[in-house]
Amino acid sequence: MPLLKVIFPDKRRLLIDEVPHGYTNRKLELEAGIYVISIQGPPFDFAPQKQKITLKDPGNEDPRKKVMEVVFEKV
Repeated sequence: MPLLKVIFPDKRRLLIDEVPHGYTNRKLELEAGIYVISIQGPPFDFAPQKQKITLKDPGNEDPRKKVMEVVFEKV
C-alpha cells in the first residue's frame, strides 16, 4: 500500500476526504486512490486549505521507501 506523509510545522489532526485520520508529520498507509487532504482546525492558519492528491500503488518497489509528501504552509 502507498504511504502518505503530510508536512506541517505543528502536530495537527488530518482530514482525509473530510474524515479525521492520523496526524501531520507521520507516515500513513492508505489504499491507492484519489483523496482530498486537509488539516483540522481551528485555527485555520495553514495554506492551502485543501489539496487533492492521487496515491499510486508502489508496485514492486518497497512501499516503505516511497512516501508521497504533501506540504501545508503555516500562515
